[in-house]
Amino acid sequence: MFLQTLEVLTLVGINMARKSALEKIEYHEKICRIMQKQTFAEIKELKNQVRRMEWILIVIGVFLVMEFDSAKTFLKTILEIFN
Repeated sequence: MFLQTLEVLTLVGINMARKSALEKIEYHEKICRIMQKQTFAEIKELKNQVRRMEWILIVIGVFLVMEFDSAKTFLKTILEIFN
């Protein structure tokens, strides 16, 4: 989406040589606003992805700790049976 918007604005900007300095500044600000909105949307999505990854890692960590305890108990039982 970002590249499409930029391409459209670039095509519109081809005639910028004939425009006044004020029009060029306004055009530049328009591009910046669009890019800023898209950047903030992407940052928000990345934050959500990081938050999900953190939760996944926490759950996996808790599961591994619980499994390690269970595995240790299981191995003790097996060793007692075979000894």
